[in-house]
Amino acid sequence: MRRTTFDLMLVLTLTMAGAELVPAEETPAPPGDRVVHTTTERLDAPRDPSLLGQTTPESELRFAELEARLMEGRQHPKPGAPMEIVNLDPSVLVPRNPPVDLGRQEGLVVGPVLYVNTSPSDAVSVSSRSEVHEPAVAAAGARVFYTANWYSATSSDGGENFSYVNPYPGPFPSPVGESFCCDQTMAHDPGSNTIFWLQQFMPNNWAGSTDTGTQRINVDRHSDGVWDCAYDISTTLVGFSANTWFDYPDLTVSSNYLYHSSNTFTYPNPNFGWAGGYVGRYPLSELASCSTPLTIDAYTSSSGSFRFSRGAETTMYFASHQSNTALRVWNWPDAAPGPTSVLKTVAGWSNASRWCPGPDGRNWCGSHDGRIQSGFLAGETLGFVWTPSQGGSFPYPYVRISTLDAANDLTPIDDIDIWSPDLAYMYPSVAVNSAGQLGGTVMWGGGDTHYPSCSAWVAESPTEGGLVPLAHTLSIAGNFGAQNGDGRSGDYTMSEVYYPDASQFVGSCFAYPTLGRGASTYIRFGRTAAAEVFTDGFESGDTSGWSSATP
Repeated sequence: MRRTTFDLMLVLTLTMAGAELVPAEETPAPPGDRVVHTTTERLDAPRDPSLLGQTTPESELRFAELEARLMEGRQHPKPGAPMEIVNLDPSVLVPRNPPVDLGRQEGLVVGPVLYVNTSPSDAVSVSSRSEVHEPAVAAAGARVFYTANWYSATSSDGGENFSYVNPYPGPFPSPVGESFCCDQTMAHDPGSNTIFWLQQFMPNNWAGSTDTGTQRINVDRHSDGVWDCAYDISTTLVGFSANTWFDYPDLTVSSNYLYHSSNTFTYPNPNFGWAGGYVGRYPLSELASCSTPLTIDAYTSSSGSFRFSRGAETTMYFASHQSNTALRVWNWPDAAPGPTSVLKTVAGWSNASRWCPGPDGRNWCGSHDGRIQSGFLAGETLGFVWTPSQGGSFPYPYVRISTLDAANDLTPIDDIDIWSPDLAYMYPSVAVNSAGQLGGTVMWGGGDTHYPSCSAWVAESPTEGGLVPLAHTLSIAGNFGAQNGDGRSGDYTMSEVYYPDASQFVGSCFAYPTLGRGASTYIRFGRTAAAEVFTDGFESGDTSGWSSATP
């Protein structure tokens, strides 16, 4: 009966919007999933730019409300998409790779060089920083834009210095009846040199709203710090019923589209219910010219917690766990009106409550779960990355990378484990550079020895001699763990390729240098080789710039 009601409301919603329903035979997908085509109009009446650099009474009130929700564990619903749990014999939960030691170097890799490693949160008042941090970044030349829960920041000098950007409501007035909170993420299109900033809005009436939630995409057409237009994507616009809202977004570009995903939940608070997952794609040509209306291909699914494959060009891939032994993978070619999917078996993993307390006893990963964190396409190797819990021979949570052959019907290739007997690896992000190499950020800590800290990491593509995890360089060291009641540090970090030098990466990290609010770092980093160690000053005899790193 629930599905019938949903379908009826979907038809009514799209009929009123003048959208076209795609015949089922055009959109092979799991039962109950569907694609719709619709549009949304452009917003082009920005606020006074001077307001973006200051807090307001509105934002201070929202900070207080958000902090109260955070400390009560109500800022985000849990869990994400439904997932079957298969009971596994502990003997099968064994590492597939040697443990990763801090500072270990592999082959010619001597760890990523941090060309820039600065703190955007230094530009933000302490009251505007969340303990649940979830940082994201996009960078194009000298322009860097950085977001985290509750704040944003921008730089015009390559990330050396940042200034505060007030996301309440941001460059454009809030949707009627909604306020900003709290997820944000970023993407950059190198073809048009356009930055995209996603903001999440929620109905003001948390206690039983009949409204919907919106995720807004702000467009900086020239990556010059000016937000030229924006587009609002609401849950009802793309096929969900009223009384629903978005959470846990992802944003990336292919050759021709901006891809956007999110989970969708129902009200009222605090009894959140699962409504489904969303994937939308929007033509980059329309976004980069601030066209109106914007064309939307919208896919809604009973699955969710999707993450896209960074590095995809004319076919986008995304995935969702169906169980702790099965991964459903979708592919969406540019020429297809909707995606198709296949179910693939992966090595089993444990999904218990995460446990990684640091020296202060605070279990900073206690509220994390098994949702996919990131994805990549390097050559023909497709990979998805997440964080299983401790269990079996794994004493702490660790990073799992499952790879598939994109040229051979998505045949599974390998399941790679990044783990340690002494600490947890958490919150992985990944991007693919112009050489097909992988780079990203990862948090680590626990084991009663290490406070949660964050590093940049690099590795070879799995298509060239196998993935070699994990040469990493510390970006920010922590001195405390998360202090809220459920050990909630956030849901994600983010990495992207730097523009215009696509051999380099940019990434976001966070930690807790002081008790309470998190602090973030912006990193621009890249690969180096052992042959490059002895260069500067070799002939002159000036060894002050030499590195002590050895392969």
